[in-house]
This record gives sequence, structure tokens and C-alpha cells, in this order.
Amino acid sequence: MAAALVASTGSTSKDSAEIDEGRDGVSLQQNVSASLVDVSTHSAISDRRIHKVLELVSSAPHHTIPVLAQSVNLSASRLEHLFKQYTNGCLREHIIKARVHHAERLLQTTELSIKEIAAHLGYAHSPSFIRVFTAARGQSPRRFRDCTWGSSVPGDS
Repeated sequence: MAAALVASTGSTSKDSAEIDEGRDGVSLQQNVSASLVDVSTHSAISDRRIHKVLELVSSAPHHTIPVLAQSVNLSASRLEHLFKQYTNGCLREHIIKARVHHAERLLQTTELSIKEIAAHLGYAHSPSFIRVFTAARGQSPRRFRDCTWGSSVPGDS
């Protein structure tokens, strides 16, 4: 199974302003620096719904919390509560971490524009994605790509 990111969050464009600093005062960059954890290591999690959410976020980080909740027949608030209970992490942070990780892979391996990557990850507006990525990685997606590729990629905005 693909690696899942533990304690990440999901964000729509309207949520992105809230991600600069977590509820506990820890910056997003510090939170996103946490290591990747394989979904299979969560065998202690007895709730199959949480397993399914971890797998969905890992494979398709564009999903929002309401969509994830609907996929496991829970309300969004109940899903967030159960997720925290079983993983000791915040679902919103878990989704953001998965999105940033997925964005890194896309920036490293494709010539998709920043706008296309943002849309692929579920952001309605690319500036929201850029703000989240920059907060998480300490550099813009374009700079990240430039450092990875060694030069600018055509079509990037």
C-alpha cells in the first residue's frame, strides 16, 4: 500500500489562511517535516473506517473532509473526532501533508504547471496552493521545481 502521511490536513482554498500556524502553535513547516508512515503500520487502529480514510488520502489527496466522511458513512465532525482518537493526529493536517507530498512528486516528475497541480490536488485557486506549499516547505513550488530540475520548466505559472 502507498505510504500515508500521518497528522496532515486537508484544505480548500478558503481554509488555506488557517494553515500558517497549527492550533498548538507549531508551524506547518514543522508539522509537515514529520516522517511518512506506511498505512499498514496502523494495525493497532481497529476502526476500518479510519484505515479506509488513510488509504483514500494517500491515493487521492484531493478529497475533502466532507467527501471522506461520506465515503465512510460518518459526519465530518465525527470522522475528525475518530481520526484524532485513533491516530493522535488532526485529519486536516494529514490531508495537507499528503497534498504537499503529492505536489512534490508532481513537481519533480511532470511538466504540469503550478495551476494544473493545484487543481489536481483540489485547490480552487493556485495562490492558495502556493501559500500552503510555501508554508510547508519553506520555498515556493516553482523554486522547489527549479532546484529539482536545475532550471525553469516551460508552462509554469
